This record gives sequence, C-alpha cells and structure tokens, in this order.
Amino acid sequence: MVTNSQYEEFFQANNIKYQDIKINYTGKNVHITATKDLEEGDVVAFIPKDAVLSIRNTAIADILEEADLSGVLGLAVAIMYESSLGPASPWALYLSSIPKFEKLPNFWSLENQKLLQGTDVGRSLAEDVSYLTDDYNQLVLPFLDKNPQLDRSFMTLQHWFYATSLVTSRAFEVDEFHGESLIPLADLFNHRSGNEHVHIESGGSVCPLCGSGNGCACQLDEDSMDEDNIPELNEDEVPELNDDEIPELANDDVPELDANGNAMEEDGSVTDEDDDILEITVVKPCKAGEEVFNTYGDHSNASLLRLYGFIDKINPFSCVKIDREEILKHLKLDAEILEDRLLFWDSIGKDIVDQLGAMGDPEEVAEDHEHDHEGGCCGGEGDEDEGEYEDEEEYEEEGDCCEDEDCEGCDEGDENPLEDDFYIESKGQPSFALYAFTHLISMSTSLFETMAADLDASVSSLIAIKKSIEPHSKGLGPVTQTANALIQKAVRDRLTEYPSVESSQSSLSDEAVAAYALRDEEIRILNDYLTNF
Repeated sequence: MVTNSQYEEFFQANNIKYQDIKINYTGKNVHITATKDLEEGDVVAFIPKDAVLSIRNTAIADILEEADLSGVLGLAVAIMYESSLGPASPWALYLSSIPKFEKLPNFWSLENQKLLQGTDVGRSLAEDVSYLTDDYNQLVLPFLDKNPQLDRSFMTLQHWFYATSLVTSRAFEVDEFHGESLIPLADLFNHRSGNEHVHIESGGSVCPLCGSGNGCACQLDEDSMDEDNIPELNEDEVPELNDDEIPELANDDVPELDANGNAMEEDGSVTDEDDDILEITVVKPCKAGEEVFNTYGDHSNASLLRLYGFIDKINPFSCVKIDREEILKHLKLDAEILEDRLLFWDSIGKDIVDQLGAMGDPEEVAEDHEHDHEGGCCGGEGDEDEGEYEDEEEYEEEGDCCEDEDCEGCDEGDENPLEDDFYIESKGQPSFALYAFTHLISMSTSLFETMAADLDASVSSLIAIKKSIEPHSKGLGPVTQTANALIQKAVRDRLTEYPSVESSQSSLSDEAVAAYALRDEEIRILNDYLTNF
C-alpha cells in the first residue's frame, strides 16, 4: 500500500514541489484533486530532471550506453539494477512506494485471460510474451554476461517482465537526452482520454548527448569532425593573412562557460535553468475539488488495457483492429496479381494514405504531393521513371533495416513502418486506410494498372475514396460497396471469435470486469459497422 510519508519523503529529498493540488492516498487508488480553481497555464508541479529514473541518471548509465541499450529495454534494465541496490539506490523510496509490477493482462490468471478471447488484447497476448522473452534472451542475457558485477538474482526473466510492465504503464518521454523515464509525482495523475487537464512539459530542446540546452560543444555535427570529411589542402591553397587582416573578437562576444561547457550569466548562474526542470502545466481548467487528469496518449481501450492495465469507460479513441489476412482470405484473386498490389500498397499506397489521413483537406495533399514528386518522392526520381515503385527485392531490403544492429535508419521503439492501420472506429466507421486497402486489392485490373503507372492517378483515386467515406458524403459508390463487402465478411468472422460467456459471479475481479467491458465494447463497435455501413 502506498503511504503519504513514502512519497513525501522522496519529494522533499529530491526537491520535487507541487502546489494547488492534493495527493489523495487511498491504498492502491491514488488520485490527485485540485485545491483551487485551476486555469490554463497554471503550473502545479516542478520536477528536477535529476529526480527522474532514466538510462542517463542510473548508476549503470555508462555500460547501458556501451551496450547500446536504450528506450524501453534500457530503462527496464535500469529499474532492475536500481531495485537490486535496495536502500542504497537514490530511488529506493520511490521504487518501494509503487507496485512491484503492474497487473497487465499477461500477469492475469488463465481463467481471466480466457475472457479476453477474440479481443484485440487476447489476440496479442502470446505474441507480447514471446517478444519480451526474445528481448530478454537476445539482449539482456548477453548484457549480463558481459557485466558479471551485476546481481543477476534481481535480473531474472520474471524481474524483466515486472520491470517492462512498469515502463509501459508509468514511463513518460522527458527529452532527447533522458528519453523514456519514470517521473515521480507525474505518474500519480490518472488518465482520461481526450479531455485531460494537465501535460508534462520539458522546457525546450536539449542536446541528446549531454542533456544541456545551453549551446554545448558536443552539439557540433559529429560527422563534420570525422577525419574522412575534412578536405585536404595543398600549401599553395592556404591564403596568407597579415596581422591587420585577422579580426579580433571582443571579450563581450565570448560567453563564459561553466565546468560542463554551459554558457553562464554575469552573476555566474547557468542560463535557461528551466531546461533542467519538468513542469506539470494546466491545459484545461479544473474546478476546486475535482480530480486532475493527465493523458497517456490517444489509446484505444484495448491498448490501455494491454499497456496500462485499465480501460476508460468513455473513450473516443476506442476501435477494433482488422488484420489484412482477415480481408485477404475472402478475396478471390490470382496470387501474382495480389502480390503486385500488396507491393504497391506497402511501398507507395500506404504512405499516400497516411498523408491524406493526417491532413484535413485532401486537395492540399494532392498539391503537396505533386510538388514533392517533382523532387523524386515515392520512389520516383523526378521525371525519370515517374510512377515506378521499387521492385520487390529492393523494398524488402529496406523493410529489413531494423534487423541490423548497427542500423541508424530507425529509432528503437518506433512502430513497424509496414504495420497496417486497419480498424473499425468507435462509432462503427472503418478507418480510411482499411477502406483504401480494400479498394486497392478489389479494383479492376485496368484501374490498378493506371494507378501503378501514374502516381498522380494514385493520389486522385485515393482522394476520391477519402471523400466518399467522409460524413458529408451522399453515400457509398459501387466501388466502395465492393470494398465494403470484403470488410463485412471480415467483421462477421471476427464476431464469431468472441466467447458467448456471461458473467455468473456476483462479485467479479477487476480483471474480469475489464475483460467483459472490452469484449462488450468491441462487439458493439463491430455490430455498429454492420448496421450503419
């Protein structure tokens, strides 16, 4: 059970301050309320970055960096290490005041896990456990082998599962230097979907190498310091300057630096000290006595349950995912033709759809795309070979870049660029990407060949699809109806996966309540689609 004294002692020791809010310690259900009317722009908490638990602050920061363990992986290892120190860890009070692990679905009993059958969470459970196990075996164990000074009894597979659950459920992005971190106090604010009161603000960009926001020396382009990039000059190419031609720098133009290379004011203070402080700032007014909510992001209830262990009763971001295989199994199309269309979608179509989905006016996307295409976007190179997309072999190589341990082309933790954004939205409407994909794979051969040969035609066709499914549209055209038929078959198949189990217990566990609520919501969304579209 969390106690007031544990948190407050840690806050005081680490100069964490809050105002105009009250932390209500009620066992496991800690929540924060406003002690006065809060207005937009008010700052209710100040948290020094030195107080966060990150891969940069932990005592094993150097060996984590040497092993290139960052992101979720690095932070989970840091948590295991700091936990192994017991009272000697700077975060001992903090770690002892939070749960040992979050009760995510992969920690549920088999009985409660069965209640998730058919849901997005239930369909991903085995895969989640497999990924975590692979990461431990392939990355953590070799790291431990190279560092025998670490106490492995606190870094078992079970500890790894516990630590990753804390990262996924409690970590926030601090800045480019610290990355994902555990932020004491910030993790006490509960989540609300799309209607939160506060945000965590970092105070500006910082150097990803040293964390300074004051123009440090290491912000120089490292590539420019590479010997291979320094041009060689012959002696006769070096101009000679007379003494009177060499400009002098006034003392006023040279800033005084502290021991860390940070620019200082005349009084000796470091400039922009706010770069070292996180602020929790009000973004939406909150009345005195009301609970103050933060947001963990725009997550569906399936994502909230999978990553944080709870669902939001009122969640505008709820949806049900549809896998491409669920669509393709109902499509009768020659294998070679289908392969070509899938390659087109993965290499070009998905990117265009993402751009269209991110902008409000489809015509703006068309203009921007036309402008960008002149410079060689979408695999084209200006006028030459216009409209041709990468061949299959080249594209597969590009998609495999993340498997290279030395790859610098993608960041750890980023979503798979080939992952489909196919889902049925909370009100029963298919996502634009799902509609566009089903159009592409079901359209006539002549129309597809036109799209593949002319990128402008591709954009125009996808814009027409987007317009046809917008709320003000007068109805689905015949092409959209064909695509809709494929989606309907996939949805009906999906509905058969949910177990027809009703609650027979008078008192359900929190896990069972969440499982039933998620299942009922997903069934409602899928039925809304069949009814309205």
